[in-house]
Amino acid sequence: MIEFSKESDVYINTDGTLTSYLYLAEINDSIIEFSLLVLENDVLVDLIKSKQAISPGLYQDPEIDEDEEGVAYPAQQYFYETADCWISVRIDIDTNNKAKLNIGECQELQKITHELDMKLFKKKE
Repeated sequence: MIEFSKESDVYINTDGTLTSYLYLAEINDSIIEFSLLVLENDVLVDLIKSKQAISPGLYQDPEIDEDEEGVAYPAQQYFYETADCWISVRIDIDTNNKAKLNIGECQELQKITHELDMKLFKKKE
């Protein structure tokens, strides 16, 4: 397995043969570092390692996401953007135990990873 920062919180999404790990570490109030590991049938499909995402402001209204039961929760949104890719990382503000990725056109990611768009990741206990 690939090693990530021990300070990272780990979030997991499992959907059929696809298992994805989202590693999040807070740098400060407006910047997080994230890594994404995607496995299909336990074989590495995609890896984004140690990218920084920036929140446009803590005083901005939160996004509203829903869990698998349809229960709404406020989420702080952080953005990662390059010329070829954008991803927003949305973290549950109240409990910090849920996260979602909003994946735009990302040439550096495999097609199957785009299927993670707005899927719920749960914090590993």
